[in-house]
Amino acid sequence: MSAHPEIDEATLVLGIGWTKIASDNSDIQAAARGWARYLDNHYSRCIHNAEILLKSLGLNAYLVGCQEGFYLFAENLLEGRMVGKNWETTLQNLRSQPMIFEGEEVLSPERTPGPDDSAQPMQQQIQQHMQSVRMNNWADYNRLYGEDGAVLPGGGMDVD
Repeated sequence: MSAHPEIDEATLVLGIGWTKIASDNSDIQAAARGWARYLDNHYSRCIHNAEILLKSLGLNAYLVGCQEGFYLFAENLLEGRMVGKNWETTLQNLRSQPMIFEGEEVLSPERTPGPDDSAQPMQQQIQQHMQSVRMNNWADYNRLYGEDGAVLPGGGMDVD
């Protein structure tokens, strides 16, 4: 493990405030993979196969590469903007004063992905439906909420 940060093309071009995510530190690499997975999940409309590339200490931001291009995200990953669709444009836009972004769109995280309503267990769907149904009389209530479910005490009405 080196005592000095890695010097790479991006750091040379962008300046000392930019650092490559350390490739020799397994903890940082694991964290970066987790952040990338967060971006893929919460920005799935715009970002696919995210990878955290660089960190800017001056901007408190991360440069993220993905299939769509390169985005600059706030350190908390709650906001991001496209810097360029290719590496050369990205470097040029990051060096510009003021910084240039491609497009006006500011990305915000979407809701956390989860199962849709059709994947809910049947019992949960039934309970939701029953909460919406108005009970017309005590028999409806007992039939649905009695200890034996739909069976009435005494077995119900038997026809002889």
